[in-house]
Amino acid sequence: MKKVIIAALLVSGFFCLLLKSTYARSKAIEVDFFAMSQCPFATQAENTFIEIKKQLKDKLNFNLYFIADENKGKFRSLHGQAEVEENIRQLIIKKHFPEIFFDYLKSRNTDYRSNEWKSHSVLAGLEPKEVEELVKKEGERIFRENIKKARELEVKASPVIFINGEKYEGSRSFPSLFIALRERFSWRERKRLPWASLPRCFSDADCIKTGETGRCLLPATKQAKCSFEKLLDVNLTVVHNNKFNPKIIDIWKRAMPDLIVKKVAHNSPEGKKMVQELGFDVLPIYTLSKSAEQIKDFAFYKRNGMLIEKGDRYILNPDIIGINYYIKREKEDNNLKLFTMSACPFGTEAENEILSLAEEKDIKVEIYYIAFYDEKKGWESLHGLSEAEENIRQLCVRKYYPEKYFDYILERNENIKSSFWEKAAINVGVDDKKIQQCQYDEGKELLKQNAKLAQELKINASPTILWENNKRFNELGELKDSVEIFKNVKIKQRGRCQ
Repeated sequence: MKKVIIAALLVSGFFCLLLKSTYARSKAIEVDFFAMSQCPFATQAENTFIEIKKQLKDKLNFNLYFIADENKGKFRSLHGQAEVEENIRQLIIKKHFPEIFFDYLKSRNTDYRSNEWKSHSVLAGLEPKEVEELVKKEGERIFRENIKKARELEVKASPVIFINGEKYEGSRSFPSLFIALRERFSWRERKRLPWASLPRCFSDADCIKTGETGRCLLPATKQAKCSFEKLLDVNLTVVHNNKFNPKIIDIWKRAMPDLIVKKVAHNSPEGKKMVQELGFDVLPIYTLSKSAEQIKDFAFYKRNGMLIEKGDRYILNPDIIGINYYIKREKEDNNLKLFTMSACPFGTEAENEILSLAEEKDIKVEIYYIAFYDEKKGWESLHGLSEAEENIRQLCVRKYYPEKYFDYILERNENIKSSFWEKAAINVGVDDKKIQQCQYDEGKELLKQNAKLAQELKINASPTILWENNKRFNELGELKDSVEIFKNVKIKQRGRCQ
């Protein structure tokens, strides 16, 4: 009998030790927090995490990532250079003074739009000069490395929260965030956590599980619980011409991890049938099954014109998602149609590069301007009336001095912001008085006719390029990367006016 009791005690002790060991070795919750330091929504959420971290201590790792871009060694952030500098300071403080980082952040967030950061530094127990020296020494390198994560995950909004690698879609209120973190711990650990008595959920937003839709039953009570149902399969089909944007698929996969993706060539029997049924003559075409209606924020996407209902499926609006090919437009060898705005820096750069190459490579270039005429308001162009007037002058040069048309554009682009257009005209041998007369007598109709094609193809960004009449590129860089003949064009800065 003694042996049995001793054996039972040994087994019992072994399991207690095992449970104790398992508890001790439990991993901390990883929170990846993507933010902009001068974003009010981000500072609010940070303050919540500061309080939660104070309670959970080493059971929570708070990883801070900033949202910014870099171009030619210069960083850009939504709220300007002051935000870039604050982002870098926070990363330096977090790296070198982790024990007082949250003290600095809590104080700084009370005055985040001010440039007076030093008082908050001193209050947290930091020496401002030391912070400045560290920023100078390694700030750019640390920041450059830090912002890669947001780019990789295509995070552009602030704040965005990932908990243990999964995007958190719930409320950023203190109770909801704490519940979301609490649910990642084992049931034994939850008992030891502060606020362990909080209800399971306050609303449906607290019931989140990958691949399932959740409802909060008896919310905000001791009996509250989450009810989950597996989401129906969602199918995404891409009809393409060997070119489409995989990032679009990735975005929907984040909303629906079990998304079923099918790729169909537009010239295959199935592709031809789909194109005919859907009634679109552009590629790529992305379609979603009706079961996509269960996806969170689906109503938002539909309300904002991102989705077009068609029979038993939804189509991602091509005008928003992007077009790269027109199925019904006949191919025209070595023809390039450039859609531009005369005062757009990206457009003028495209003109300069393409026109310089055109004669050498025997490329036929046609230029179409992006502008709209309203009978009551007159001309509407992104850079104002002066841009519409310059569009008209360029068309007048094309009509009366066709051989000087490209010469005038290249000359004018040397100083497109100058109002003294006559100088450019005279320099290339164009009668400025004749162009001025044309501008007043014929200009409106010339631009109206020229702008029709951009309106027909729903092109409203400069530059947009139509190569060989059916392949569309939404910036000069895309053309450079895709068509061999343009591989050597020079690009100072990728972008568009829209």
